[in-house]
Amino acid sequence: MSADSYVVLVEDEPGALERLSEQVGRRLAGAGWRKVVARPYLEVFAPATSRLEITEGLDGHGVVLGQIFDNEGRALSKDDRGAVACRPLDPTRAERIVRSHWGRYVLVRRVSGEAAVLRDPSGALEAVAWGKAGVTVIAPSAPSALDALLPDELAVNWDSLGQLLHRGGSFRHELALTGLFPIAAGALACVRGPAGRSSQVWAPGEIYRAARHGARPDIRAVVDRTVCAFAGGGRWLMEVSGGLDSAIVAGALGDRARSQVSVWLNHYVDDPEGDERVFARPIVERHGHVLTEVGRRGVTLSKARLDRSAHGFRPAINDLDTDYNDDVAARVEASGACGSMTGQGGDAVFFQMPSYLVALDEVFERRLM
Repeated sequence: MSADSYVVLVEDEPGALERLSEQVGRRLAGAGWRKVVARPYLEVFAPATSRLEITEGLDGHGVVLGQIFDNEGRALSKDDRGAVACRPLDPTRAERIVRSHWGRYVLVRRVSGEAAVLRDPSGALEAVAWGKAGVTVIAPSAPSALDALLPDELAVNWDSLGQLLHRGGSFRHELALTGLFPIAAGALACVRGPAGRSSQVWAPGEIYRAARHGARPDIRAVVDRTVCAFAGGGRWLMEVSGGLDSAIVAGALGDRARSQVSVWLNHYVDDPEGDERVFARPIVERHGHVLTEVGRRGVTLSKARLDRSAHGFRPAINDLDTDYNDDVAARVEASGACGSMTGQGGDAVFFQMPSYLVALDEVFERRLM
């Protein structure tokens, strides 16, 4: 079960929410879930152990899930979060929220018999919608506890699956499943069951165009502000791989956040390309801490372990190294940490991947196509 698990139920037809909630509520409770929002037209369930922040709108018709900050990196108060979830959610309002706030959040609001869903531009928190018995369901994944909520028409979309196999390693918005409506990062979708319409209120090209016509942001200040905001006042496990990105994230932690790190962790293998401890140690030791070094001997695969990561709507690319994830999860739990902070492997935090989509922004901007 993911730490970001949630399910939002929005009523489409009179009485449908009460009937569906009664039908699935006991099953969810038996699987360790609890109802965190209960309103006549909107309900939200989450695992009892979830650390996902969930705040209902002041009028009971909306909810914001996840972390949301203002542009100075300050986390919104409960009242401010409630106000964000209370106001009308249309394209104009969505654009204003995206300009003045950031984080890893999903905002849901019932609007004229539909569910308006805004997913923040980072896409860190998944959101997929579908219909079930007169109710619109929004969730990031489908663990077994949600089986009774899945759409009746759920099936493999073989054309989409073929495209994924043809372009291995590609990231596509479209799902390889029918009966589902995925909400893109930076998009506002108005959905009713599996049908809906979506408008992109933010796209990566906006950063590029804004930089051409205004003062460029201080990248160092942005990174420092972002890392410190996400670190908050909690305890974290900090992975220091020896690569660039994890070193930057570790260095961006302020003194207070650094003192709250529960474990400084490095995984290595007995190979020159997989052992970067010589680079990782100075990052930790310069502040008087000790690096916990974990030697690896291959990867263990099993059906039972893979089944645990098979409930997502997309390929579980973040769970390819199951031994690493299990070790980190165990250390997070044992040390009482909120989670782990990392460079995400292969310098992924700062987008060190080849993609023609980045080049296309420049091509279109110069009107070469």
